[in-house]
Amino acid sequence: MNPEDALTAALKAVVAIRNGKGAVIGSGVVVAKDTVLTALHVIQGEAGSSLSVAGRPATDSVVTLPTWRYGRGRKVARMSHRRSCVLTGIDSNTVDLAMLTVPNLDAPAAPMRHEPVQPGERVAVASYPNGRWTVSLGPVTSADEADYVAHVLLGPGASGAPAVDSAGRICGVLTMDHLTAGAILIGPQLLTAFTDKAGRMTPHHAQPCPWCSPTDDHPDPDCDHS
Repeated sequence: MNPEDALTAALKAVVAIRNGKGAVIGSGVVVAKDTVLTALHVIQGEAGSSLSVAGRPATDSVVTLPTWRYGRGRKVARMSHRRSCVLTGIDSNTVDLAMLTVPNLDAPAAPMRHEPVQPGERVAVASYPNGRWTVSLGPVTSADEADYVAHVLLGPGASGAPAVDSAGRICGVLTMDHLTAGAILIGPQLLTAFTDKAGRMTPHHAQPCPWCSPTDDHPDPDCDHS
C-alpha cells in the first residue's frame, strides 16, 4: 500500500466524541472492535454525561491505567504524567489516556506503530477542532521516550486525536496544545503498553495489586498479578 492509501485507510478510524448534548468534546481513534482510544482529560469532566461516537452510545465503563500498571514502561509513564502536571497544573494521577467501549461501532481499527517517533519525521494529526473534520500535517520537532512535540494546527475538540505516520500507523495521541511547548503527543511506547494492558482489563482492575505498590519495584517488572 502506498503512503497516500495507507493514510486514507487510517483516517477512517478517527472519530469525534460527543457529550450528552451532542457537542464534540474531543477526538479519538478506533484501535480494536468497538474500542476507542482517546485522551483521559477529554472525558474526565463528563461524569454523568452520555457519551457517543458516530451516533452510537458508549458504555459507562472507561478503562485507564495508573502509571505503575505500565509494567516495564512505568518509568516512562511517570515521565509523561509529570510533564502533563507541570504544563497544565492539573494532576490526573496517571498518563492522559483512556479507552472507551462503543458497542456496534461501524468503523475500522487502525494499526499501531511500535517504533519511537524521531525528530524530523512528518505526522498527520486528524481531529475535530470546533467540531469540524481537520487533518494537519507537520514535522516532529522534539521527542523522548514518553512524548513528542509536533508542529501542527489544532483547536478545541482536537484533544485525544491520533497522529498517523507515513505508513498509516497510529504513532501518537494528542494530549495538549500548549501555548509555548507546542502540540504534545503521547508516543508509541506508552500507546502500545496502554492498549495491550487496558485491552485485557476491566474497570475493577484499577485497584492496586496486593503484591506491589505504586512506589515499590517488584521482581517481575511486568507485574500482571491481577
